[in-house]
Amino acid sequence: LMYTAAARFGAILTDEAVNGHQFTEWKEIDLRQMREGNTILTDIYRPVQRTRVAGEEMTARLKTLLGDAAATDVRVAKTLTYAGYGNVVLAEFFCEAPLGPTEAASTPAQIFERAVGQFEEALAIIGTAEGATETYYQNLARVGIARALLNLNRKAEAITYASQVPANFVAIVPHNEVDASLNNLFYDATTGSFQNIGVDDR
Repeated sequence: LMYTAAARFGAILTDEAVNGHQFTEWKEIDLRQMREGNTILTDIYRPVQRTRVAGEEMTARLKTLLGDAAATDVRVAKTLTYAGYGNVVLAEFFCEAPLGPTEAASTPAQIFERAVGQFEEALAIIGTAEGATETYYQNLARVGIARALLNLNRKAEAITYASQVPANFVAIVPHNEVDASLNNLFYDATTGSFQNIGVDDR
């Protein structure tokens, strides 16, 4: 949900998409009226923070459970990678955000740096392991770190990581129509009797 929520609302905010939703809150976002009480804003923010926190908390729990073995366990690399992507999307879509219940808001640059650290740790855990799972998360982490570094304007470093990823590498974000937290929001908005998103004429 994190990706489709951020992409859908981002497309409306930047006029990449045309908004046909009748709720006042959606119209306000379309008009760039960022009212604090607009509940739609939490519909964007919550899935992104939930992804980040789930990745970070699961990483911490696995490290506690696995002890020294966590340093080479691909499951820890996996949770770190997902946490990293949560941080990247959070930093790309929000001007600032807290990273803990009692913390002050962090800037996008600080959040991107946090993501870089998580991706680097994931790559260190995988090391030179060559299994299919290890290779997948190695490439996923490299794409993530390149994206974070690009956002930090560290282009040469971004190229170093991105150039190590095969051109045919694909990572699919799965969705599920039963569990609302896994819905594809673009599907919901473009099918059935309540289609409410489109694109402008050329």
